[in-house]
Amino acid sequence: MSHTYQQQRDTASSKPLWYGYTGNLKKAIDVADFYGFRLTSPLTIEKEDRAHEKRHHCPAQHVAALRSFITDEVHRGGTVRRAHTRKVPYKKDIELRLEIIGDRESSAEGLLFQTAQSILAEYGHKNITASINSIGARESVALFTQALANYFRPRLGDLETPCREAFKENTFAPMRCSHPKCIDVRADAPQSLNYLSEPSRRHFKEVLEYLESLGIAYTVDPTHVGSEHYSSRTIFSFSDAFNDSPIDTPLVFGERYDHLAKKLGMRKSIPALQATFFFNTESPHEKITLLKRAPREASVYLIQVGLQAKIRTLIVGEDLRRAHIRVTTTLHKNSVCEQMDEARELGVPFVVIIGQREVCEGTALVRHIMTNQQETVPLAQLSLYLKDRVRRA
Repeated sequence: MSHTYQQQRDTASSKPLWYGYTGNLKKAIDVADFYGFRLTSPLTIEKEDRAHEKRHHCPAQHVAALRSFITDEVHRGGTVRRAHTRKVPYKKDIELRLEIIGDRESSAEGLLFQTAQSILAEYGHKNITASINSIGARESVALFTQALANYFRPRLGDLETPCREAFKENTFAPMRCSHPKCIDVRADAPQSLNYLSEPSRRHFKEVLEYLESLGIAYTVDPTHVGSEHYSSRTIFSFSDAFNDSPIDTPLVFGERYDHLAKKLGMRKSIPALQATFFFNTESPHEKITLLKRAPREASVYLIQVGLQAKIRTLIVGEDLRRAHIRVTTTLHKNSVCEQMDEARELGVPFVVIIGQREVCEGTALVRHIMTNQQETVPLAQLSLYLKDRVRRA
């Protein structure tokens, strides 16, 4: 790891700072905050980030995010969730980017999907559709890259000139090209799903289950392949089915870039997942201020056990957000004891436990931390029940 990256990691390990936001994206920032994405000041792209961008054919934003957000907690197996904005150069547009660093579970994608759906709904997008694909982990990417290279090399003369040149640097380039000639050439090209390992296949199946359970219509798009140099597993975009904007300008684009950390000189690969929201605004004025004290803490900790419970937890969380009840959860943790310990450490007065039984019965188990008393509550009544208990606590 270079000196610069070590310095940044040490800085990121210190006590976290809290920021407040005023501006066009306030509704989006508030939703992101509810789902645990802590706002940071806009990232500064350093000279070294640009150097890595050129060397590894990756966005400088990816590099800056890893430099800024990988903490000692991540190196110990923890995760961080961050939100940050970026003003698009020479335009009035603003981008909001959400990062999940350190989480390799499919629940990370599920959390991003739910957060994205909630944010877009706040801005009037009610008919969200997703395009999604997976290129798998490292071994799957290697097999797929070789298959594409073998397919396109004999056909390079049939590609559009810019795409042919791009192929020299990125084997995946013809899969993304929108020129009719390149679309015709790739008609019979290998597809990444055919090269997934069993763990990658299982991960993608779970990711699709999150989309289905959250009510998000989707299509599997084989042209969503990212880059052979840093992408891994899930690549997705969200659009509005009834929006007039062109299909190649999505509302949200996201991808995993698990392979990049090691290329930057870190000792091991670190899971990283991001989603970028593209907001076309007339007035991009925003203000990010350092807060003197942390925002109000959550009153409820959601504990889940199993895939279906994780999905249900996201749905319940959205219901509680609409009821203005602050919650926290850690979807990548699978142990009830570990989640209970964290709830106690945070000082949360109530925990809501959802396991397989509760999923089947449409209920939740609510436990008062101080008294250890617990009660089974129908999910349809949970927000009212908790609102009353939190008010009296």
